[in-house]
Amino acid sequence: MKGANMSKRWLSVLGAVGLMAFSNAVLASFTVDVYINGAGSPSLQFGEASTAVAKPAVPSALSFGVHDVYLAGSGSGDYARLSTDLRKASAGNKWILVSNSNTTVKFQTVEGTLPTNFKAAWYENGDVVTMDVTDGATLTVKQNTAYTILATSSTTVVPEANPAASQTVYVSKATDYSGELDSEGDLALAKNATVTVTYNLVAGTASIAMDAAANADWTVAFAANDDSFTLTNVAFDDYKLTATLKAKAAIAEAPVYGTMTFTANRSGLPAITAYGTAASGENSEKLADLMAVVLSEGSLDFDGSGVVDGKDAMYLYNFISAGKPPMADDEDEEWDNVSGLLDYTGLSADSEADFALAQTAIGYFRANEDALDFDGNGNVDGKDAMYLYNFVAAGKPPMADDEDEELDNVKGLLDYTGMSADDEANIQTARNVAAKLREFNAASGN
Repeated sequence: MKGANMSKRWLSVLGAVGLMAFSNAVLASFTVDVYINGAGSPSLQFGEASTAVAKPAVPSALSFGVHDVYLAGSGSGDYARLSTDLRKASAGNKWILVSNSNTTVKFQTVEGTLPTNFKAAWYENGDVVTMDVTDGATLTVKQNTAYTILATSSTTVVPEANPAASQTVYVSKATDYSGELDSEGDLALAKNATVTVTYNLVAGTASIAMDAAANADWTVAFAANDDSFTLTNVAFDDYKLTATLKAKAAIAEAPVYGTMTFTANRSGLPAITAYGTAASGENSEKLADLMAVVLSEGSLDFDGSGVVDGKDAMYLYNFISAGKPPMADDEDEEWDNVSGLLDYTGLSADSEADFALAQTAIGYFRANEDALDFDGNGNVDGKDAMYLYNFVAAGKPPMADDEDEELDNVKGLLDYTGMSADDEANIQTARNVAAKLREFNAASGN
């Protein structure tokens, strides 16, 4: 059952697009890997092969800031959500990649040769847009759009209808998040030479602006490395930030980098990521993808079900009890890590739907451990799990106007923690925890 539930490939699924491919003629076998959001390894795979292969997909990989991406299969239930969809050659073949984020995908041929006249087509503002799909081609895709891939010489293409929106992942409150975007490659620059750095921003349904007066969901700013560069120009358009940097002195070999800061202007925002490339004149060089992930934090809806309930509390309890295991390279070991979250939840690891919930939860825990330290003591431990358990068991009570009632709410969080409800220091800790849990619960949409 482990193999049916999970593979190393679909453990790395990042995020959200709609992709359909089909052929009007029988094609030779070919296999295409799909890299999402600048990832170093492929997340999805489609194509034609001698043996059909269909694997269920993980619904989310929160550590990459992207939520819910999969190839839509022809089956029902979880087998309608695929990470791998290889089919026997047929004129009627089609693949649909469903996504819920603005991101970029890269198509990489790993076996065979792509058909001639291989194109992508999609609807944008009501119009049909097309591009050639070749080995190594990249496509900037937008949330809730279906990208139809087909071999055709026709000038008229009817893309697949766009999918409906799915759930997003939220940050908790207005906070500044900064990420230093450092290239892995080095550039040689003369004094006063310029280098252009381009970053694509992935923000799901959220709006982004550089001008705070625009009242966008996120405000973005960019600063150069003051030791080496002067920022001469910066522009932002359609989720792409372009900055021009001037070298203060001759640089023999140095990375190009700057600091990008995102300010969340309201609570309940989707996570956001940034990545890009840099080039400079004749020294133009494709550098490694630059990524600064603003991890979502402050949600209590760990499994993305839309409800904060006892299962979320038990996921956390089980995760902490297991020693907060990092992602394992061994497939069987990782299966045990994920399935262990389902203990005492009434869910079964033999159910692909239940297993997917646990994968979403463990992805959140690993990416957002700081947000799980509800009492702020610098350690995520059993007390944090019990605070949440008690909060949910009490019905997630809002702050009460009556002092005695509120004191009962606060003291109730200390049950099963080993902390005395008669100790004033413990009561103050519980008050702080209650405030944080209420805030996170609200940010989760509950």
